[in-house]
Amino acid sequence: MSDSDKTLINILWDGARLEKQFDENPYSLSASQLNILQMRKKFWQTFDPQREVSLQ
Repeated sequence: MSDSDKTLINILWDGARLEKQFDENPYSLSASQLNILQMRKKFWQTFDPQREVSLQ
């Protein structure tokens, strides 16, 4: 697994946890945590499973 794959997994994993925290109290997140949420949202908006499978 490449470093970029590990980074992506961490963003998605942390983002899921942070999304729950954001729902409970949006003001409790730091700027870097909000950035992780934004990266996670952008990933899911651009993710195309059909294209990803065809690349393998």
